[in-house]
Amino acid sequence: MLPFALFGVLFVIAETQGVVIPILPSQVSSSSAFTFGSVTYGPEFAVDGGFGTDFVADNTTFATAVGDRMPYMDIDLGSNTRLNSITMTNRADCCSERLRNIIIEVYENNPTLGGTPQICATVGSTPPAAGSNTTFCCAGTPIGRYIRLNKFTTVDDNDVLQLVELVVDGSSVQCPCNHFQLGDNCFYFSGFQTTYAQAKEYCNIMGSDLAMIRTQAQSDFVNMVLTSNAKKGQEYWIGVTNLLDRVQWRYLVGDVVPLNGFTAPLVNGTGTCSSMPVMTHPENCAALSQNDAGQWEWEDEQCNSEEYFLCLGILAPPTA
Repeated sequence: MLPFALFGVLFVIAETQGVVIPILPSQVSSSSAFTFGSVTYGPEFAVDGGFGTDFVADNTTFATAVGDRMPYMDIDLGSNTRLNSITMTNRADCCSERLRNIIIEVYENNPTLGGTPQICATVGSTPPAAGSNTTFCCAGTPIGRYIRLNKFTTVDDNDVLQLVELVVDGSSVQCPCNHFQLGDNCFYFSGFQTTYAQAKEYCNIMGSDLAMIRTQAQSDFVNMVLTSNAKKGQEYWIGVTNLLDRVQWRYLVGDVVPLNGFTAPLVNGTGTCSSMPVMTHPENCAALSQNDAGQWEWEDEQCNSEEYFLCLGILAPPTA
């Protein structure tokens, strides 16, 4: 089982143990494919279960096309997966030096659409031994649906991306029911309105807290979900207030919110802490609100207003 944690609160989520993940030919693609005679040695050859290391005799080796100077292979795992390691089999009859200068990247979304990858491991300038099975263990605990083998350097047109077989070891991880998942982030968008304090309590009951959005990726994801699902006029409480001093906006754990692009147009207060804060600074809680152009922005609202709310929890790394 996998603990779902946020600031010491644990929520248990089912997780399959680290196992070899089966990959079908339909789940792989590549920048190009090498053709020899009547055979095209596409990425499906890297997941066909064949470990013969002779290119011609065994007919089970994947290679990109000669002249492809930015070769890559993509794998769609079908769901969010925590990657443990990737094992690659190198060709033995010749050309084993080609399995080098490769970054194993993990993406939450299809890498052809861009995005910032998590790095699992790197195959350096020294390739694994000819005919060997070499396991590359992931640094950290990358979670994503897509894997890209990105050959970042080629010495000439013949320095293609080439490998006999690829085996992925990992475990499928999922957020609780009715949550939206971004990597190890689990977002819950409420279907009802309540005050700020009640919204925070509801999130806490689920083992999470009001969403403390800290990255552009989190902001973009939340905006995408809201744009697709929220109705006009809805606002969503998030884990940010200036209740401590009625001046600086802070996340619920106390650190100051850096006012930047995705937190706009939220601005710090200009007054001092008042003995009558409700009258002097009536809008001390932050919410996501849609402007006239349809864009989601951070706005200050009265904490006793009833709004929808957004919870966020983080999938914790597996315990031994």
